[in-house]
Amino acid sequence: MSPGNIRLTADGTARLLDFGALASFGTNTEVIGTPPFMAPEILHQSPLDARTDVYSLGAVGYFCLTGRPPFPARHVNDLPRLWATPLAPPSAHSPDVPPELDRLILSMLTLDPLGRPETAAAVMDQLTVIGRLAPESHERAEQSYFLSSPLVGRATQMEWVTNRIDQALEGKGGAVVLEGAAGIGKTRIANELCLAATLKGALSLRADAEATCTSFAVAVTLTRKLFEACPDVAKRAAEPHASVLANLAPELAEVLGGSASGTPTSDLNERRAGYHRAFRELFLSVSRECALLVSVDNVHAADDDSASFLVTLGRESRASRLFVLTTLRTGVKPSAPEAIRILRERAQRLRLSALDAAACELLANGLFGGAANAGRVGGLLSDRSGGVPRQFIELAQLMVQKKIAKYEAGSWVLPLDVAKDELPAGSEEVLTARLSELGVDAVRLAQALAVHAGPIPLAVALAVSDLSGEGRTYHASVRHRRTDAPGQREPVQSPARSRAGPLGRPRLHQHTRGDTRQDPEGRAALRARSDRRLLLR
Repeated sequence: MSPGNIRLTADGTARLLDFGALASFGTNTEVIGTPPFMAPEILHQSPLDARTDVYSLGAVGYFCLTGRPPFPARHVNDLPRLWATPLAPPSAHSPDVPPELDRLILSMLTLDPLGRPETAAAVMDQLTVIGRLAPESHERAEQSYFLSSPLVGRATQMEWVTNRIDQALEGKGGAVVLEGAAGIGKTRIANELCLAATLKGALSLRADAEATCTSFAVAVTLTRKLFEACPDVAKRAAEPHASVLANLAPELAEVLGGSASGTPTSDLNERRAGYHRAFRELFLSVSRECALLVSVDNVHAADDDSASFLVTLGRESRASRLFVLTTLRTGVKPSAPEAIRILRERAQRLRLSALDAAACELLANGLFGGAANAGRVGGLLSDRSGGVPRQFIELAQLMVQKKIAKYEAGSWVLPLDVAKDELPAGSEEVLTARLSELGVDAVRLAQALAVHAGPIPLAVALAVSDLSGEGRTYHASVRHRRTDAPGQREPVQSPARSRAGPLGRPRLHQHTRGDTRQDPEGRAALRARSDRRLLLR
């Protein structure tokens, strides 16, 4: 963090921008950052944690108070010499700075991480006292712990894939499929690997196959991301195929700088072959100029053309600086079974298993800031979640909601033990508990959609919803974290139907069937399913 990453909005709110230089917590081998605002452990390549960010925040605070950085280094090599001289307090340059604020800023800039406040929340609490501000609710501080949960128990898998990314950077690309059950951590690992690749100099492009199910949807999304990341290189590589790609999707015509031209062939197979050829040549051409990591989440939901495109990229990547990373949820039928079968056969596969007890304890310590009894809580949540990270975190959040775990005075207070009936014992109970936390609008929508299997287009959500407006319906439909678009759902159907009760379920079927007549694509299948279920009732 540096002053250049901070902008003030019209109402005076500070916003962080431009996260181009990021590093994960833990040991890093690269020196990244703006020298005057870099903590010593970055230069020393020591383990990084929340206190590294506290140092940068302190350096920004010093700059804001004095108009100068605490250690005005022009290069990282200047830092050790500057650190050897004791730092003058901010009040030495700005006499209006109170002693309490002097002490806080200097503590944040302590060269030894152990001497700094442990978290940004602790800094906020001290600033509240120094500024004589009204105490702020701890809710936002509580949420921050769960928004950035640590990655634990996956070091071996991360190293394995990172080594293959390194090979891709040298021109020996490949493809890896991360496989596992829902909530096992596939998306989190993929995101961390994208970050690692970016820090190594690769261009990381991400897409979620669940976001849309139209033909070539993943390829179109990746192409749009490619133009956003390196417009000049992408436009130069796409020029020979511009007319073909522009005819496929309006958004591609826009990024290519013009509208679709010419009349596409009436032969569907020939058109599809042309699209596949254009996408393949585009990405291979870009990879000759810069290393590419293509990451596709939830590849089981990819349409047939998108899945086939990924198969082609994986095959062509072996002699290029191109790496294809996909995540595949086990236990669900792929939308393009044959293409996914080929993808799995040709790629290297890595199956993720549940976290062991030791990893769960580490996760609990990370979520609860190393509080006393975090290890005991980790053991309890490990048993209840079966070591599935998402369920583990949701149970921890439930502890906070029920005031079993409390955040007080900048730290967590955890119980010695938790009664058996205070937390759900299985995955369906976790989902039921999540459903109980939703608002009335979201619950009604979840109940109506629980009778409809398969993908849920936004049009269907709008049709069965009593909400006014697309925005409110979309918000309600994703409140229980199905995806970032109303597509494939997590298994909340059973809890939602149960909550409706036996008398309410037929009404839901009728309501869903009747109001989705405006959705021509899903109408026939939905009617047949609804009729059959009504007969079974």
